[in-house]
Amino acid sequence: AGGGSSLVAGIWGQWAQWTTCLVRCQGQRTRLRSCNAIQNLPGAVTCPGESLQTANCSDEPTCGLNRE
Repeated sequence: AGGGSSLVAGIWGQWAQWTTCLVRCQGQRTRLRSCNAIQNLPGAVTCPGESLQTANCSDEPTCGLNRE
C-alpha cells in the first residue's frame, strides 16, 4: 500500500550539446533535454528526472593539462 504512481507518461529525448564556457575552465555550462511522447494518463508521472544538467567548466578534460 502507499507508494507513488508507477505510470510514466513521457520519454526523455537526447541531451542537447553543452553550452560553451564563456571563459576557459571557469564558470558553469548547461544542457537541456525535452520530454517527448507525453500521454494523458491520470496520475502518471511526466518524464521523471531533470530536464537541465549543469557542470563546472573546470571539469573539462583539457583544464588539467599543462601547456609546455
